This record gives sequence, C-alpha cells and structure tokens, in this order.
Amino acid sequence: KKMMTKSLFVYILILIFVQGADFYSLDDVMTLHQRLLNDSVYDKALRPGNNQSLPTTVNIRMRLTNLIDIDEIAGTMKITGKLIISWVDDRIVWNQKGSNGVRNIFIPQGKVWVPDMYSVSILNGQSTAIGMEKLMVKYTPKGEAVWDVTGMFWSTCNIQITLYPVDDQKCMFRFFPNGYSSDDIQFEVADTEIMSTNYQDNSVWKLQHSKVFINKGNPTAPDQFIVRLTFARRSTMYIVSILVPTSLMGFVHLLAFFIPDETGERVGFSVTILLSLAVYQSMLSETLPKASIPQIPVLSIKIFADLMISSLIQVSVVFSQYLYNKEGNQEDLPGPISCLIRCLQSRKRKQKVKPNENYSYEEKDPQKEKEETMERFVDVKNFRRKFNIVCGWFCFLAILGTNISILAIFLQTSSNEE
Repeated sequence: KKMMTKSLFVYILILIFVQGADFYSLDDVMTLHQRLLNDSVYDKALRPGNNQSLPTTVNIRMRLTNLIDIDEIAGTMKITGKLIISWVDDRIVWNQKGSNGVRNIFIPQGKVWVPDMYSVSILNGQSTAIGMEKLMVKYTPKGEAVWDVTGMFWSTCNIQITLYPVDDQKCMFRFFPNGYSSDDIQFEVADTEIMSTNYQDNSVWKLQHSKVFINKGNPTAPDQFIVRLTFARRSTMYIVSILVPTSLMGFVHLLAFFIPDETGERVGFSVTILLSLAVYQSMLSETLPKASIPQIPVLSIKIFADLMISSLIQVSVVFSQYLYNKEGNQEDLPGPISCLIRCLQSRKRKQKVKPNENYSYEEKDPQKEKEETMERFVDVKNFRRKFNIVCGWFCFLAILGTNISILAIFLQTSSNEE
C-alpha cells in the first residue's frame, strides 16, 4: 500500500508539472495560424493600427556582419548585415493560455504585412528591395512582430584617396518604406550605433566608427533609416613596404656625390639606383588606387618627386664626370659651358685694384700670361667641386623636404582622426 501511495503521488506531481508547462502541439499552432490569417479578419495590404489616421511605429536596428569590398574605381561599398525591424500588429494577438501555451509563431513574409523596405544609393539614387517571400516574421501573443532581414547591401560613396594609404572611407546606407509617407510609418531607433558584436574584421579595412539616425520625412516623403559607416585602411603594411623603401632609396642615391670621380664608379652606381627605383615604382603602381578624381594620392606625388630628384642626381653625376674627363684629357670645354664657368668665376674674383706708385711693370711671357689667364678664369676642378657640393645639398634638402611633408600630412591626419 505504501508503494502504491508513493507511485500515485509521483504520478500526480508529474501530471501537474506537465499541465503547467508550456507544451503545445503542431495542431495548436496550425489552428492559431488559420484563425489569425483568415481573410475575413486579416488583410496584408493594410498596415497595423485600428486608428489609421495615426502612423505605425517601426523600430529598426542594424547588425553589421562583414565588409565585403570597397571599390575605389567604381566608388562603391558592399557589406553584409542584418536589419532587425519590429512593430506591433494588433490583428495577430492571442491568449496564450487559451492556445495551450503557444509562446510565438512564425509566419512567412508574403502572408503578412511588412513595411516593404528598400535600400537606396546616395549618389545615383538606385533602389533595391530587401527581403524575400520565404523570410519569416516572428510574432508574440501581444502582436509584437520581429522581421530579421539578412543580406548584402551596397551603396555608392564619394571615395577620397588623397591620403592613401592612411585614408578612411565614409559611406551612407539609406533604407525607406516603399509607398508610405512619414504620416503612415514613423521610424524609431534605439541605438545611435550599429551592433557589431558578430562583426568579422577585414584584412584591409578597419571599422572606425558608425552612426545610425533617422532622416524625418514629410506628408509626401517617407522617413529614412540611415547608417553611416567609416572604415580606416590598415596602413602599416603599405608604409613598411612602400613609403620606407622609396625614402631610403632616395637617401642612398645621395651617396653618389661622395664617390670620387677618379674611380669611375659614380655613373654606374647612380644608374643602378635610378633603375632600381624605377622598377620598384612600376611594381608599386599595381597596388596604388587607379582613381584620380577628385585628387590623386599624395603618395603618388611623393614617388614621382623622388623619381625626378633621382633623375636630377643622375644628370649631375654625368655632368661632373664629363668635366672630369675633359680636365684629365686637357680638352677645351664647349663654348656655352666655358662661358658659364668664366661668368661664375669672374663674379667672385672681381676686386677693386688701387693704384700703387711703387709698382714696377715688367714684361711677361705671352704664353705664360695666357696660361695664367686660363687658370684664373677657367678653373674646371674648382668649379666641379663646388658643383657637386651645391647639387648634393640641393638634392638632400629636396628629398628631406618631400619626406617631412608627407610625414606631416600623415601625422596630422592621424591626430584629426583621434
């Protein structure tokens, strides 16, 4: 008897627990679907709300999943994410206890009213419908509807590559309900930023910041849900592989002015550095953005300046070697070059001679006087030495100036972003 009493007590407890639990069958859900979606009580063409003179409130959030691509030439940004859209439909409500505890139901998008969202590009105005017929809308007993729309979204952007490779790109994504004005549907947002908990980092771009806001419409225009994303390029690799090598090549090229002309290695060394720089820059052209509107990258200007300075070094070295060969072979310089040297030297040697009564005039040998005159006015060796010094300092300051300028631009950009 005691065993029977205990078994009966356990059975009663299990029965009470099962009846109290939210246990509902497929038939319960099907019956609820048929009752709620009856054509006589539900029309998906009509928006929710008994008072149709008041707008339907729709809450929107966005969860960013991944950045697919930023195309500098086409000026587009593609992302994948999820729009979480919610509203209250007082026509799809039920008594949970009277439906055997049905907590929520899922209804295909094509069978119920949804805000019929479109995404529109900022620049070209092209719009694209989001969602599909097979997407499910989740409802609670109080009529709270949640519509999760996952997909790929794209928009045209005003790409700015002037500060490449420390640039950042900003793009705006706009979403609006098709066919409704602000008097029909009002958008609301709970957060001012997107949800990025499940965001997968991109190898080239870093999500810098985001902003979400509503652009209020008017009786003839709908509210717009706007997402503004800013991505900063990961510039460490570009600085190490592009900026630093090109800068070092420029300073190494200056070593050509320290090689004596007597060795005959100046021209060969300079040509080697110039060709190396040209080959390296041709390889870098594949990684640089091809877009040139509105401005070309500052780094491209810097690389072009380095190439021009290296070409100037090459010309200076060749001309210095030419003067050295003429001096060694005791050959006359061309007329324009000889006149230029005499002109530069005569300005430095002009002196005012005061008359001296004790000075005795002696006749000098004409040949000796000619040699002294040539030595006085055409001092090729002295001119070549000063020419190398001036060209070396000029090229050094030019290379230093270009590197300091681009470094200042990059540092100012980084400080402004912070």
